[in-house]
Amino acid sequence: MSDHTLCMTTARSTRPTTHLRPKLRGTAWLIAGLLTGSVMATENASNDHEVEIIINEVAMLDFSSASPVTFEIVAPAQAGDIPEVQSAGDSSRRLFFTSIVNHGETRTIRVAHDDSVPAGLRLRLQASGPSGTGTIGTTNGNAFASPAVITSNGNQVVVSGIGSGYTSTGSSAGAELNYSLSISNTPNDLSSLVAQTGEVTLTYTMGVD
Repeated sequence: MSDHTLCMTTARSTRPTTHLRPKLRGTAWLIAGLLTGSVMATENASNDHEVEIIINEVAMLDFSSASPVTFEIVAPAQAGDIPEVQSAGDSSRRLFFTSIVNHGETRTIRVAHDDSVPAGLRLRLQASGPSGTGTIGTTNGNAFASPAVITSNGNQVVVSGIGSGYTSTGSSAGAELNYSLSISNTPNDLSSLVAQTGEVTLTYTMGVD
């Protein structure tokens, strides 16, 4: 009887449990290793490329209207008086410009006429402003801060100290240009007046100082 009892005890051995534990432990370590390797690979992945930026020099200018400013010499109200100068419409224009300069540079806008102002007359300009964004310069202290006769030599400064900026193109943007025409009181100039119709070309140039 005793031998039979011992055989029954042996049949209830826990060998299945003993074999299961190592398998579960090895599987857990394998999963942990795969997860750790995945995280490390993500943290170390990097690459780069370049973006090229090219900034060109820019120098552009334009006017609020392409139509000419018109003046007319007419008879005075009273005989014996000097002939009168009348403006046919608006005698002002807005000067717009855009500028990008090299490092340390500034630009200046100058004006000259083509030497076709009729003898006996004086064409004057007064400039103010400009308004805009960036370094757009000034008319203060220049040739036309107050009304001045425009010459043909091209050295008269309208706007100075222009850097990188723009004036925009609105009705109050840029520099205001006001033109006026007068008859000279010099006897020799008066005697040169003759009836005619002609045009005077004004050239505005923006250049590096």
